[in-house]
Amino acid sequence: MELEATDDYVRDAVAEVPELNRYLVTTHDAFATSPTPTT
Repeated sequence: MELEATDDYVRDAVAEVPELNRYLVTTHDAFATSPTPTT
């Protein structure tokens, strides 16, 4: 139950950020070639 509550909280928080303002910030090599949003 605690994990589900945390998941719900994070999803709700992310949903408040406009889609064009969302960025993935990571140093993990697997995401090095992820596309970036264009304006």
